[in-house]
Amino acid sequence: MKLREREHDLATIDEMLEDGGLLIVEGPAGIGKTSLAGETSARGKRVGRRTLLARGALLEVAFPFGVARQLLEPLLRSDDLPGGRLAGAAAEAGGALGLDRSPASADPSGFTALQALSGLTVNAAEERPLLLVLDDLQWADAASLRWAGFLARRLDGPDISLLVTIRSGEPGAPERLLDDLRTAPGARRLSPAPLSPAATAALVREHDPAAPDSACAACQQATAGNPLLITEVLGAMDRGEDGVRAAAAGISGGVRRRIERADPAALRVACAAAILGEDATLGHVLAIAELDPLDAGRAAAALSAAAVLKGPEPYTFTHPLVQSAVLEAINDGERAALHRAAAQLLAVAGAPNERVVSHLLATPGTGSERTLALLRQAAETALTRGAPRSAIPLLERALSEPPSPQARAEVLGQLGIAERLAGDRAAIEHLCAAHALATDPRERALLARQVARAQYDFSRYEDAARTLFDALREAPEDLDAQTRDELRIDLLTVALLASNLDRAQLLADLSRGSEPTEPEVLAAIRVTALGIELGEMDAVGAIAEEFEQLLASHPPTPERLDLHTPMWFALQACERFEGLREQLDRAEGETGSGWMRGQFAINLVRAQLEHRLGNLDAAAAAHEANLEFGVDNETGVQFALAGLASVCIDRGETARAVGLLESIQVPPNMHELHLAWVHWAIARVAVATGDDEAAARSFATGCAIARGFPGDVDVLWEEGGGERIACYRRLGRGEEARSDIERTLSTARRAQLVGLEGIALRLRGVADSDEGILEEAVARLERTPLRLEQARALCELGAQRRRAGQRRTARDPLRRALGLAHACGAKPIADRAREELLLPAPVRGATP
Repeated sequence: MKLREREHDLATIDEMLEDGGLLIVEGPAGIGKTSLAGETSARGKRVGRRTLLARGALLEVAFPFGVARQLLEPLLRSDDLPGGRLAGAAAEAGGALGLDRSPASADPSGFTALQALSGLTVNAAEERPLLLVLDDLQWADAASLRWAGFLARRLDGPDISLLVTIRSGEPGAPERLLDDLRTAPGARRLSPAPLSPAATAALVREHDPAAPDSACAACQQATAGNPLLITEVLGAMDRGEDGVRAAAAGISGGVRRRIERADPAALRVACAAAILGEDATLGHVLAIAELDPLDAGRAAAALSAAAVLKGPEPYTFTHPLVQSAVLEAINDGERAALHRAAAQLLAVAGAPNERVVSHLLATPGTGSERTLALLRQAAETALTRGAPRSAIPLLERALSEPPSPQARAEVLGQLGIAERLAGDRAAIEHLCAAHALATDPRERALLARQVARAQYDFSRYEDAARTLFDALREAPEDLDAQTRDELRIDLLTVALLASNLDRAQLLADLSRGSEPTEPEVLAAIRVTALGIELGEMDAVGAIAEEFEQLLASHPPTPERLDLHTPMWFALQACERFEGLREQLDRAEGETGSGWMRGQFAINLVRAQLEHRLGNLDAAAAAHEANLEFGVDNETGVQFALAGLASVCIDRGETARAVGLLESIQVPPNMHELHLAWVHWAIARVAVATGDDEAAARSFATGCAIARGFPGDVDVLWEEGGGERIACYRRLGRGEEARSDIERTLSTARRAQLVGLEGIALRLRGVADSDEGILEEAVARLERTPLRLEQARALCELGAQRRRAGQRRTARDPLRRALGLAHACGAKPIADRAREELLLPAPVRGATP
């Protein structure tokens, strides 16, 4: 059917084809999204773009990267594969799509697979401008959806146009993943409008030139201008039926009537084809419909004539809504029987396991060990290919088979691991259930580690510590040394972050069973001891030096709780900035897929390091990179958003900071460590927007949370933060502000932290309006690489001298502050330094 009244939509499509980027076409069923997708493909080819098309399928959402494979497989055909297309990260694209025997990577979280598929796409776009069309994305598998959102945020450089269509109002659509696309930077949006009465009338009169105005108006009223429904009405008119009644019956009613009139065997053939999807060959159809070849062939031909099916084999439906209408006509019992028959048929035919289990998902359990094995195997494949969300429905279905009691523990454990990797809090419940069912001591110990990992992933540090304490206490004396040592390392890692930890009990539990011999365990025990010493805040130089040596001699490993992350933070707190940068550079790209998702931990520490050093652009880039992990990692999203918002405040981007924090839901009565950073970011934004009361509450909440954790020096940097002290002073809480300044100064001197001492001296100098103390603060900070703090101190020194009438001597620190602020990208400090340079000195004797 000719596209009518789509001039604006087509103009927007042409702009996308010219400029590249993402265009989202969203609207109700039948409004014309698929037609626009087809027209986009045609126009893309005409303007020279290599065009790739894929469609989501209602019955194939369990295929890991199924839609991505449908889209990108042409790029991996051996006869059309320039060597550069698989360069860099794209080397593992074939494994991610299941097109070779090697796994995508050792990263079950899927991030490596996302990078590989995006790398393949970008490399292909360097050969020739690319157009990717993804139709009916509401039915795409979760892994493909996650990749589409990942790619959508990387369209600035490569010449890629990406068009996606989404049916609105679809029950069960993965809205969270779709929202990741909808909120991609630079995304254009189209919402095709219903056809006007004039367009509807023109279409009616193409079929019946003598149609009266009343018939055209009735058609418009019945169809509300929906193009597909209008087509259904026109088809009914061609068959001599009442078009208005056809519209009232809707797509489903019209499809059923056409099928019933087509052939006696048509309904069975249509139902079999609807169930089989892309496997709907004539042989498969007649097998599960239990028809002889002649009857099946005749019925298939009749359905093609009735605009229900289109060939050649495998048969497809003329529109997804037509297939949906057929599926609606099948009762639950018959549908399950057909899916079971399809699964058996495809298994015998040697179809890929994913195609078999897609049918098993729609059947009730029968206690079949074969079915259970197929589901678990498919789930393991999904995990191996970095698609944990695709594994979850397979394992949930496996539980309903049901498995034997022993196998149930294994399935629950596998499900919990998949949920943990997908960022689903249900992981904790399922892993705990698996642990309760397990009887073998080693299996229980391994499951306890998985439970603790899930608890840690969701910042439940105390729960994780208790889980590991209990696991060590219950472990038999003859538990193998490696498993016991793994429990010890995990417990020691959690111990560095859990508040209110009983250290005596910790040491007692660590000593249970055989003596630790593994170097990593001995190193972890030493780290914990150093952490306790650090909590006393005496001179930290020797502690930091030993930390650096331990990090150098025991590089990160991906299979353990991330012992290095708290060590890296400890180095930062000890102001061993260059040593920390070397450690992060060494660990970059080597941590694999540890439970903290290796690269995320590196980015998190690097972002805070760069922020503290005044490299605001680098800090923002590290936080933004971490947001790429965020769709499956709620804690990670909060860390990254809070950190990025704080960087934005220092860059003078208040509006962006406000927007970043709007999506954070801070759980009430939770005291997990990462929430301290969230509260501090909220406080900084409140200061920037002039709400000191709200800021003071958030500052206090963040500090209270952080003080509950042992050895956490970072809280002192925030307690010594200028915004918090200035906020308290504006609220008339000067004594409280002064007390915090003096406590921070005392701690900094005891620990010999020169940077923290310089910050505290700056705040004391501001509070006392003391030029000498401010000069001392500048001198301290100039011995450090903390450029942002130097700029703040120099600006305060210049301002104090100007207020004291020393305009000439004020210029040098203010100019230096201005230069440092520009170098850091700190616009608010630069603006203030410039303003102070322009202000006149106060008149002597005048009232300030």
